[in-house]
Amino acid sequence: MLFFYLLLSLCLATRDITEFNQLALRTGMVFTQPARWEEVPVVKNSQMNYNYAIKPNGKDFEVRYRIQPLDEMVKKYQEWQKNKPPGSMMLDPNNLYAGMVMATAANIGGKMPADGKSFPPDAVKRDFGADKGGVTMVIPIKEFAQNYKYCFMLTLQKADRSVAYIFFMANSQEDLNTYLPVAFTALKYKE
Repeated sequence: MLFFYLLLSLCLATRDITEFNQLALRTGMVFTQPARWEEVPVVKNSQMNYNYAIKPNGKDFEVRYRIQPLDEMVKKYQEWQKNKPPGSMMLDPNNLYAGMVMATAANIGGKMPADGKSFPPDAVKRDFGADKGGVTMVIPIKEFAQNYKYCFMLTLQKADRSVAYIFFMANSQEDLNTYLPVAFTALKYKE
């Protein structure tokens, strides 16, 4: 019976990373899991669903990943542009990035964040292959945070492909300083 549960847990873990890698592939991204980091269960919550999570073996630090594809929204927008009815309005999905970042930070923190920093276009292109990107520090609410005190949120966008959210969950500045650099560029866009 123990063998069955071990096999089932391996299959479920493989399914999660496989689905996540398929989503990354669909949106032109690549994920490289840091060595000696393990997959952890995704926590269902009403603030921000995410696709995949990892942590360094036995450490009190977690990285959560959410990839939001834009392809279907872009397709609908392009179709609408060709046949837009008089007086109708639709926003280009590629122009929703700033609002999506603020809404996500407010959802996971329960209020608007105090500040966020955008990366210079050349730096976000060089380091992540993205068109836009930035970071926001959030004090997450309990349902999203679980047992973590802090969330360092990295957000990336590539036009027509996706918006990616990476949540670095920690209980101390020391843990952020130690583990964030190891996983900071684990998810990025292919060149």
